[in-house]
Amino acid sequence: MKDAPPAGQPAASKAHAPADPDGPPETAGTHAGRISGETETTGVVGVVLAGGRSSRLGEDKARLRLGPRKKYGSPNAVCPAPADRPGREWAGHDWIGRERTGPDMLTRTLRLLRACTDDVAVSCQSSRDVRPWRRIPDEREGMGPIGAIRSILRAEQRPVLVLSCDLPFMTGQVLRRLLAARAARPSDALMTVFRQTETGYIEPLVAVYEPACRPWFEAAVAAGKRRLGDVIPESLRACVPYGREEALPFFNINYPADLEAARLLAEHRAHKGSGEGDPGE
Repeated sequence: MKDAPPAGQPAASKAHAPADPDGPPETAGTHAGRISGETETTGVVGVVLAGGRSSRLGEDKARLRLGPRKKYGSPNAVCPAPADRPGREWAGHDWIGRERTGPDMLTRTLRLLRACTDDVAVSCQSSRDVRPWRRIPDEREGMGPIGAIRSILRAEQRPVLVLSCDLPFMTGQVLRRLLAARAARPSDALMTVFRQTETGYIEPLVAVYEPACRPWFEAAVAAGKRRLGDVIPESLRACVPYGREEALPFFNINYPADLEAARLLAEHRAHKGSGEGDPGE
């Protein structure tokens, strides 16, 4: 029996679309069936969640960079003493800056979304300047991802692929797999989300939310809920299974140790030529 929506809201359709033999494999816990006339990206907006305070990390996640540190000088350069160049470290005949190269996490995440959705935007506090990108401000700050997604659904009124800005190894391939599963979802599925096979844990910060999700988010905000994974009932999810060996794209940065681990892994992958999970992967 499907969960009823919060009081005073219309029920979702109970009819399942017929299965498409050419579609993606059946998603875990659901019947796969393509919604008539829908392509993988039809009407989907990609939104980066960048409204957190990053209090556990101690610096803004959205502005983190994982590329190698900048080098100054050359093997033939005459360099001053290290004391004359604060903020840099001596390495042979080069100065190694503390600042990192490459796109910051916000830009990288937006590029990933732009490669596989019709439109992109940033969900964040009203005070954050994200130009030239479009901003969807939180209507009520301090409500966490639940409040942010409610604000997004109110503003957009179309399917939303949300993606947290602190996933340094997320790839376009993973997002396209999610969108393919969303196109093949049952007609009454309101959320398409990855679920780890071994634990049953879902990844609600890498998910597609349909416009009909809004009543559940309104009710969650009214009730003061904080756990995003509990907002949409299990019976209304289309789940995409993944195993522990596929978990790297879901690695997120919450603490300084996570950041250090991510940078070490990114450097290791760069040396091996595997990159950091660019949109083309």
